[in-house]
Amino acid sequence: MIRAGERKFYAMLQRKFNVHHSPDYARSYRESDERGKTEESHTIKYNIIRELSGSFLHAINVLDLGCGTGRYFHCIKNAQCLVGVDASWHMLEQAKAPVYDGTQNVHLIHSSLHEVECRLAVFDLVICVGVFGVVCPLDDFVLQKIARFTCPGASCFS
Repeated sequence: MIRAGERKFYAMLQRKFNVHHSPDYARSYRESDERGKTEESHTIKYNIIRELSGSFLHAINVLDLGCGTGRYFHCIKNAQCLVGVDASWHMLEQAKAPVYDGTQNVHLIHSSLHEVECRLAVFDLVICVGVFGVVCPLDDFVLQKIARFTCPGASCFS
């Protein structure tokens, strides 16, 4: 549970985040995804996510926290289910047609990282790229929340 002081802090972060996530910003961000999808800065992350998700010997459930426009959806291998969470409706609209056409079985959730609720111990892989330290602090509250969502032996990439 979020304490009163933390609630105010996270609410302030949410307000600040919402200012920068207009429909125009989301479209521009997605255009940047398309232009950058072959750049080394992106392909290094793509390869890490592909390797991590492909290392499981079974179909996996994946949680992408701060999924934005679905930039990393196509990297996921072995996906039984992929859940993308983002605080911006506009980014989620763009994620409906992710870079490189993404993957099947994608479920999108409109929520911030500190408010999102999922079933307990269901995810084998959690990715959260470009979020911590930018729009969400990497603090004990968020880490405990992520830990509740993951299965024993799960992997995380941030």
